[in-house]
Amino acid sequence: MNYRDVLKEMHQEWQWLGWESTPSAGALSKARAHLDVDDCREVWQEAVARAQASAAPRVSALPGRRVYAFDGTRVVSPGTAGARKRWGSPTGKGGKKHHNPQSLMVAAWEITTGIPLDIALLGYKGSERLGAQRILTSLKKGDVAVFDRGFHGREFFSGFLAHGVDIVARMTAGAETAWKEVEPFLSSTEDDAIVNVDLGDGLGKRLMRLVRRRFLPGAPKKGQPRDKMIIMTTLLDQEAYPLDVILDLYSRRWDIETRFREMKHQFGLESFHSSRVDGIEQEIYAVLTWMTLSAMVQGMAEKAVDKKHGYQEWMDPHMWQVSRPDVFSATRRLFFAVLVDPRAAIDNLVELAQGEADWIATGARRRRPGRSFKRETKRPWGRWA
Repeated sequence: MNYRDVLKEMHQEWQWLGWESTPSAGALSKARAHLDVDDCREVWQEAVARAQASAAPRVSALPGRRVYAFDGTRVVSPGTAGARKRWGSPTGKGGKKHHNPQSLMVAAWEITTGIPLDIALLGYKGSERLGAQRILTSLKKGDVAVFDRGFHGREFFSGFLAHGVDIVARMTAGAETAWKEVEPFLSSTEDDAIVNVDLGDGLGKRLMRLVRRRFLPGAPKKGQPRDKMIIMTTLLDQEAYPLDVILDLYSRRWDIETRFREMKHQFGLESFHSSRVDGIEQEIYAVLTWMTLSAMVQGMAEKAVDKKHGYQEWMDPHMWQVSRPDVFSATRRLFFAVLVDPRAAIDNLVELAQGEADWIATGARRRRPGRSFKRETKRPWGRWA
């Protein structure tokens, strides 16, 4: 919605605000200029802390441990001088600068609860590893970090291990790019092996585990090449963490891609209302706060599903799952309830949220695995081939 429509709705529906008339859109823009970005981040981080305190991880293979997927995505911002100075503009074909600046947002998303832990907002030339290293301080000893290809690096992994964080990372499997410790495993017939790896940190070689995914025989899906998948992990106990658990843990990393898509399409993240750099960051933290609250609601709904259909094992391809649009609708109603009557809503927030969670659980459906979608840009001015 635009500023004018939002303010009109607030004036008509929320009489407690006491506005004599509907403020202008310019008044909201001026008010936002007085809102500090750090305050917006603190509000989001407070929501994260409360969400994690109320939502226990549901991954039965890793009891009591939190699992975070790391990934990065490009965020296209308005073509203003401030944004270009802050994040820079990529160069397209023919050496011409792209019109819209782009930032690189690296995020750590808790795949067991759907709570976004932290982000690093870098320029378009920034690296995903650098962003992940900045987020590392938000993790705790005993956490597990899951990475896709592109994050693997000896010093990078060493930093996470020094922090007490276990890793599950997909490695490159090409003849020219594979690590020397991975090459013998690639040419072997083993699917699960313990190997010595030197991370170049002066601590000598350490034990790491390599796991191979065997793809189904036959031709790959249309448009998809034949692929190899090798996972390196520090979860060495093969009995406590069987091969299929490691592979499924990595496959859950895809959830972060879904969250990025929701931010951009369901929440219209790149349709920024503000052209100021601080205003853009405000809106990013606002979306993250909303998604954190949605994760809390979804966690309650999943518990209601467990009561109705029995505990849902995270590796079950046909598990019962709740509808994300239902979660967003319920979160919106709870948010409005707090705004309309803050004292009453907060006093009865758990009861209100539980009622919404029970409603969401009635719409739970079984998963339909095996679907594949082509990823393509929705904005012709946004990205380049």
